[in-house]
Amino acid sequence: MERIISGIGAIFRPIAKELIKGGIVLADAVSEYASEAGEQFKDLLAEAKDELEKSKGQPQGNGTPENQNSENKPNI
Repeated sequence: MERIISGIGAIFRPIAKELIKGGIVLADAVSEYASEAGEQFKDLLAEAKDELEKSKGQPQGNGTPENQNSENKPNI
């Protein structure tokens, strides 16, 4: 019985090592992908914040003259 278990162990050990190595390679690839996605998200977030800050300094409205400086212009 011990020889059978030993024989089975000798067969499955290399398979188990290959599966572990494959898992390590996969984990590295996923980690790299997640890191890249995080970088892209940070860039997108920075761009959105920049645009938001720029829009705070500009007057609100759709850009037509009747919506801009309405306090200083008399309504005709």
